Amino acid sequence: MMEAGARCALHVDQSAVDTCGRCGNYVCVTCMEVHNYETYCGACASRLGYKGQYSTRAVSALILGLLPALTACAPLGIAAIVMGHMELAAIREGTAPASGKNLALGGAILGWISVALMIVVGLIAVAVALAN
Repeated sequence: MMEAGARCALHVDQSAVDTCGRCGNYVCVTCMEVHNYETYCGACASRLGYKGQYSTRAVSALILGLLPALTACAPLGIAAIVMGHMELAAIREGTAPASGKNLALGGAILGWISVALMIVVGLIAVAVALAN
């Protein structure tokens, strides 16, 4: 039974919505994972080998971050940056599953790398054009 005003064991600034079925810690909506109708904290879910659900936006951010390396279409990196940061914000707000954090972060980082490479290549092209 949940105590009134209980706080998440990991995110003390958030209210708990349930307790972990394995360790008994309070969990908030951000870090709780449900498997076979049982609630677990992220650490216990990992120990039990449960893989969390990923949102479509987190997976899309990673794919868009990888596409510039495969297709040489660097502007897709901008979309990866936007989607990755949107997903990270949704995870912080508790409206997206926390298990997609690494995917969203990876997509945003790959997006920034592709944009940086696009700028470097553009500067080199301008320098070569001015040198001729």
